[in-house]
Amino acid sequence: TAQAIELDKTLWNTIKLNIGCSLIQVVTTSITGYGFARFKFKGKNIFFGIVILMILVPPQVILLPQYDQFMSLKLINTAWTMYLPAMTANGLRAGLMIFIFIQFFKGLPKELEDAAYLDGCGPFKTFVTIMVPNALSSFLTVFLFSVVWYWNDSYVSGMFFTKSNTIALQVSNLYTTISSYFNGGTPTGIPSDWLV
Repeated sequence: TAQAIELDKTLWNTIKLNIGCSLIQVVTTSITGYGFARFKFKGKNIFFGIVILMILVPPQVILLPQYDQFMSLKLINTAWTMYLPAMTANGLRAGLMIFIFIQFFKGLPKELEDAAYLDGCGPFKTFVTIMVPNALSSFLTVFLFSVVWYWNDSYVSGMFFTKSNTIALQVSNLYTTISSYFNGGTPTGIPSDWLV
């Protein structure tokens, strides 16, 4: 089975995609959550409603338009189909992660930021030097959630990758992969017969 699914190559692809997307998503959702929690701007309630919709609306609703967009940009079968949504705080379950950060940053005292502003820090420096160290527990939580969801995802990645190059896709296509491996490239027969 390890030879049929090319375990070493598939595992490396999965780790590269998983850790990269998770780290990017943690950064973008934390900045977005901080913006919602601490700043007042025009249309904030509308944008927050969109964040709530990101939690409520299943990914199947936006997957076809997203596929069409990636197809027109010739990004199908590239890691960019997973990295770009993560870069725009729109990756797997990003709405929930933004919400976690919003709630955490709302709980921190406003006086921390006021003291940083008095010391000459701007909003971004305040975020990096004051808020991030205080929010390490929420960063860890969101990172672990993101790693698990990207690791187990076979639906979204199955839409953008025609080759099974992640562990989740290999497991979901295990029947075909093993069957074609034992039959010289043609998926016929029952893999359990070969395994027995």
